Order: sequence, then C-alpha cells, then structure tokens
Amino acid sequence: MKKLTAAIALIFSNDDWFNKILIGGFYISIVVTVVPIVMINGFIVEFMKSVMRNSKELPYWRNSKSIFKTGWKVSLALIFYYAAATLLLTLTGISVISVQTAVLFFILHTTLHPVILLAYAREQRFSICFNLSVIGTIVKEHWKDLVPALAISAALLFVAITLGWMWIVVGWPLLVFLALIVQNTMVVLSVQPHFLNHS
Repeated sequence: MKKLTAAIALIFSNDDWFNKILIGGFYISIVVTVVPIVMINGFIVEFMKSVMRNSKELPYWRNSKSIFKTGWKVSLALIFYYAAATLLLTLTGISVISVQTAVLFFILHTTLHPVILLAYAREQRFSICFNLSVIGTIVKEHWKDLVPALAISAALLFVAITLGWMWIVVGWPLLVFLALIVQNTMVVLSVQPHFLNHS
C-alpha cells in the first residue's frame, strides 16, 4: 500500500495534473482508433523515465512528437505479444472475441505490459522489449516488490474499468487513464533503488 500511496502522491504533486489526466482520458475514450494507444503508451513511458530521474513532472502532451516516437516503438512490441497470445488462443479453438480472450488480455496488461514499458524506459531501445533474458531478470530480482504492486494496480484498474461509469460517464476514461498511470508508477517505485542505480 505504501507504493500505491507514493504513486498517487507523486502524480497529484503536479500543479497541472488534472489537465494532463483529462487529455489522457480523451485518448482513452477514442482508443479504438489505434493512434491513442501509441500516445498513451508513450506518455506512460516518458513519465516512468521521469520518475527514474527522481522527477515528479508528468510529461507535457504538447511534446507529442517525443511521446509518439516512444509510444509507437513500445506499442509495436506489445502488439507482437498480444498477437502471439491471440494466435495461441485461436490454435486451442478459443474464439478471439470471448471472455477467455478478455481475461488473458487483462492479465497480460497487468503483468507483462508494465514490465515491458519499464524495460524500455530504462534502456530506451526497441530490441530490449524482446530480450526475455533482461525481462526475466527484472522479474526474478524484484518479484517480491513487483507482485504486490502489480496485484494492487490490477485491482485498481479492474475497478476503474468495471465501476468507473458510475462516477459520471465523462469521468470514466479519466479514471481508467489515472489507474494506468498509477499502475506503472508503482512498478517504477517497486524496483528502486537497485534497478535504477544499475541503469
């Protein structure tokens, strides 16, 4: 819970946090158009890099070129993993549009996804997203801190997705985006200080 409190405090310490979360919420609301996925991933990675530098600043959306440049790389890598998972489901006879697929994608999004973003945030190389040795080492060395952070953030994200609509429909995407930011901030905070000192 300390990581959750620290992550929320870090995000809300920004003077213009609401405006940045508002724009992120807008991207969430049109996420089916694909490009917003790139922007969201880019924004999150840029913030993770900022936290690694002991900065509290949320990225400025006006730096769209930088966010997009980061976002398309990690998004392309993540598409590979999600596509591989979809292919495996198809081979086992499970429909792509099914509860099983939704559950699998949620699990990937709350476990592998943040670790991939973390690895890229530190190394800033596209190839690192596919380096299973590095990814495995991160998990192996920090699982005691990562597992609780990922479990808490998964619960938070699940609540935001399933119950967020009760908090005004307009605010729903904002809550989901905020949950994503909290999730990945917790992941960064969970690997400090050892991981960051060896970057």
